[in-house]
Amino acid sequence: WVVFSFLIIFNIANIHNDPPYWRAFFFLMIDAGIVLQLWLIWKKTDLPDRAKSAGAAMIMSTLGALQALTAIVYYFMARTEMFLSPLTQSFAYWLLKPFVGTSGNRAESLVKEALTANPDYWNYKVLLKTSHEIPGKDILYKVQEVCLQSTPLDSLFQLIPTFVPNITYNGLLDFMVSNRWCFDYVTFCDCINGLVKPYPLDVPCLDWTWMIGGVLAMLLSFWTHQWCRKAASKVNAPPAKPTAMSVSSGG
Repeated sequence: WVVFSFLIIFNIANIHNDPPYWRAFFFLMIDAGIVLQLWLIWKKTDLPDRAKSAGAAMIMSTLGALQALTAIVYYFMARTEMFLSPLTQSFAYWLLKPFVGTSGNRAESLVKEALTANPDYWNYKVLLKTSHEIPGKDILYKVQEVCLQSTPLDSLFQLIPTFVPNITYNGLLDFMVSNRWCFDYVTFCDCINGLVKPYPLDVPCLDWTWMIGGVLAMLLSFWTHQWCRKAASKVNAPPAKPTAMSVSSGG
């Protein structure tokens, strides 16, 4: 990352074309290290020694899972060109949307309408308190109305401070509209569904190498973990009791 930043600053690297190479190099080097460590575990023939490697295999499986999760997030970032913050906020809105019912659909429609009438619609509480005329005042009143709709989680979100004197959140829906989570969700849906051109974009082919590599590293590490646990169960198994035949033959 330091080297790539240096190359960008001195206008050597191409910030539009080179990042896929650096991402692939960074993640695939980690995957190569995981496979190497797994190979060393696979070579162990001593059962107690192999059993001790179960924890290491699980740690590598977790590392592969984190890479796979990063790949999922990057997939949507690449297709919509949305940064991590608005992407995670749109995902959080999607998770909370069942609690607002049909009011969520109404809020999303109003957000689209308000963007053209007054881009600062999210600050409707402050705007509606001003004495001078403001653009899109009618739509701001509609935004205010939908933000007053109650949800089961309102009491929780009313505890969150707005950092604006004498202004509090009415509840969950008001919080998500005022903090533009609803806008991020609307933007994401429009981009991923192709309503805004040229989105959705294609994921660079080179990025698929590390995106798939993380999943494979996770699966291989988890299989190795289970394999090592079987060795541990054999090591910890109690010795077999002698049968009657073996006792008599021994006598």
